[in-house]
Parts: sequence; structure tokens; C-alpha cells
Amino acid sequence: MKQMNITKVTIVRHGETEWNRLGKHQGQLDSPLTQVGINQAKAVAVNLKGEPFDFILSSDLMRARHTAEIIAQELHLEVRLDPRLRERQLGVAQGLTRAELSERYPEVYQKYFSDLDFKIPGGESVRECDCRVGAWMSALALEYPEHRLLVVTHGLILSYILKRVLGLPLASHRKFSLFNASINRFSIRDGEWFLDSWGELAKNLGHLDELRLDE
Repeated sequence: MKQMNITKVTIVRHGETEWNRLGKHQGQLDSPLTQVGINQAKAVAVNLKGEPFDFILSSDLMRARHTAEIIAQELHLEVRLDPRLRERQLGVAQGLTRAELSERYPEVYQKYFSDLDFKIPGGESVRECDCRVGAWMSALALEYPEHRLLVVTHGLILSYILKRVLGLPLASHRKFSLFNASINRFSIRDGEWFLDSWGELAKNLGHLDELRLDE
């Protein structure tokens, strides 16, 4: 009997940032982790301690990288940066709240939430970003066969990953949580992704005190 090739992938969303707290779209701009976000990253590290990860793959954006570095210090792991894990490029929406986007760019606001192929000025469309995520997912098992990987990325990227794994339409309304520093586990078995668990929250260091959803 052929032995199944299995790669274990644990994906963590970055900790809370200043712009998360203010409700601003971040995209590929950055704002620093809040003290809550730092504590969330520490809580994740404590909860994952003892699990046999090979290394951490992280988005190269500051908020993800800082989260990964906090976890890496506790778990004594190498951090490898991967720009394919960056958040969706949101162009003119970056740095704005929903209300500000609606007021300054009403036409952009309308299409931003309704058209998968709308390329926001200076940014990516939903479909473009989803295709980037899909290409990363397809390549991962080939690049790291039979590894145990810890990945740090962003809310929208996690959303696209889950929809692909569960076969949900890209346009479907999200009916799942995307909390900061949530822990989400997947297996890749002979190239096919499976969901093992979703939305685990660390149970120490105040991780449950304040929970933020993605923008």
C-alpha cells in the first residue's frame, strides 16, 4: 500500500494592530501591534509550545512578521518570510474606515463589496488575490513535503484559504469568525487540503479579553 504524503499546516492570524482597533482597512500598509496584539502572540506561543514545527512561514508585512517573531522566540524556530502570504492589496482603501471609504470614494465602495473582479485603484481584485492564495496553497506541499509548518498571515488570506478548502463560493457571505491570533489547523494529504480545526483561541495571557475581526 502506498504511504500517504501528509504535510501539517497550522495557520495563525496576526495579533491585534492599532488599525484593527480603529476599524481601518490595512491591506499592504502596516500599523504596529497593540499591547493586546503582543499579548495574543505570546499566548499563541505558549499554547503551541511542545508541538514539533519545522519552522515558521510568515507574510513579510510588519504586523505578521512581528507576530511570527514573538512566537519564534518562545518556540526557538526560524522565521522564513514569504510575500505570497501578504494581505490583499487594497489600494486607495488602505488607511480608511468603511465610513471614510464610502464618503471619499462612493463608487469604489459600492464595487469593493459587490464585484469579485473589481480591481480597486492601486490594488488587487478579490479574484486576483484569491488566485495568488490558490497558487501558494498548490505549491506548499511540493515545497515542503511531510513537514509540520506554522504559518502567520492575514484575515482575508485565511478567509480565501478556508473557502477553497471547504469548496465555498468565493462570493459567499462569510459565516465564520476570523479573530486576531486565532489558530487554524489543516492537513495536506497527497496534495489535497483538509480542515482539521478552525478558530482555536489561546487560553492564557488575556487572549480572550479582546477579540477583533478582520476589516
